Amino acid sequence: MSLKDDPRIIKGIARLRAMGFKVVFDELEEDKWGVLVIDIVSVINYIKRRLDESVKYPNMFVFIDWDSKIIEIHVWRGSTPEKVKELMIIAREKEELLKEYQKIKGETK
Repeated sequence: MSLKDDPRIIKGIARLRAMGFKVVFDELEEDKWGVLVIDIVSVINYIKRRLDESVKYPNMFVFIDWDSKIIEIHVWRGSTPEKVKELMIIAREKEELLKEYQKIKGETK
């Protein structure tokens, strides 16, 4: 039986997708070796959702600092601090660039 047809692999992929992960399975050597590939952005989005569920504070922003390889959780009272507004703009711009890159990558396949 092919690995891609194995019910355990199929169920595993279904569970990962139910968590919101973008998953692809590639069988590298028929019946012997395969690899599950998970898009890192879907993992980050999953972590953000879990943090939102855990912290439960109305004024909260989760920022991924890719340079420092850390996740920052900003919380505040009153109006949004200017630094957080700047981080929100940076995050939005990065998301737009990533979407554009994924479109281009999809067109070149």
